[in-house]
Amino acid sequence: STDPQDDVTVCGVYPFLNEFPPVETVVRSDPVELDRVTSNCDLVSYRRGPAQGRTGIFKPSVTYGHWTEMQAMLQLPPHPHLLAIDCTVLDEIERKRVVGFTTRVIPDGDLTSSYHRSRPFKLAWLRQLMQTADDLSLRFRVLHQDIRARNCLVDPDTDNLLLTDFGMAAMVGQAADERGHDFAGRVPSAERAQRNDVKGVIIFLHEIITRSAFYSEILDVSEADMERRDKWAKHPDVEFDRDIDVFCQEMMAWVRKRRSSGAQMQEAAYPERICWPPRPRVTLKDLRLFLGSTPASALIDHGRILLATGKYVDDLDETHGESSVNKPKVRTPAAPRSIMLWRGALKRWCWGEQSDDIATLLR
Repeated sequence: STDPQDDVTVCGVYPFLNEFPPVETVVRSDPVELDRVTSNCDLVSYRRGPAQGRTGIFKPSVTYGHWTEMQAMLQLPPHPHLLAIDCTVLDEIERKRVVGFTTRVIPDGDLTSSYHRSRPFKLAWLRQLMQTADDLSLRFRVLHQDIRARNCLVDPDTDNLLLTDFGMAAMVGQAADERGHDFAGRVPSAERAQRNDVKGVIIFLHEIITRSAFYSEILDVSEADMERRDKWAKHPDVEFDRDIDVFCQEMMAWVRKRRSSGAQMQEAAYPERICWPPRPRVTLKDLRLFLGSTPASALIDHGRILLATGKYVDDLDETHGESSVNKPKVRTPAAPRSIMLWRGALKRWCWGEQSDDIATLLR
């Protein structure tokens, strides 16, 4: 196929810092990678500046969704159940473009981690998630659209549930074709645009009870499906701090309350509504191909600290962050160009016809 929708090359397009709300910044060479958390998140330590010695989670900006994610997270006011951005990360050359962001470290991982799966899930966390969904939709007029166990953390200091990952977020009332492309470069479908956070909470609790992410990619999930007890077979290893019926009853009471709220209020009734600008149109001149700059893992000197830029810490001048002429250079071959092709068949399986067929069979 020659249709761009069937053949998308991922590239890094880095917006300017002044296109985002103000927040503390660090340069790309400052965070030192300590460990890989997920496919797109690194555990890092700050080498310099006010954050020196602290650790954080670095999320590089290599997908379209980061514009929306950063705008939403920076526009939202401080909230006890939302994970905030710690720093924006700037490129080393111009120091004007945003190449990613960092958040604070939540040591026990998300709700799919072995630690959280080994202890009872609390009713308080479900209540906090439902309240957060209310705040996002009814106060700030934002749809998260990806409420899942993997996007929920628990703050060990407060024992509060924290919602993160706003890469699929949208403003309420924003048309699907106005949201830009998603992480695969594809314009979101009208079905995904209708995936509100009420359905998200239902799917979240189903995932917690059954430990199955089956519903997560099904866009049209009906309340009738969710009420069928044969669809809610509890996983034998899952524990709760209350009877499981209490969780289901509270969630369904909340769902019915939200769905029976009646007609939409006038927009003037939302004084805390947040808005963010559309992503700047990208031209060929703006494109920066995403080239892997770190060596293959087999070629890394594991006795030295490797920066995410592909340079070793001891090869950098501590003052200027540039290679020191007094130190021997270590030549590290660059990884091959990172290109991801999203073929139409795969995208249809994940986002289109197959999902619709499954949803039909479930009814």
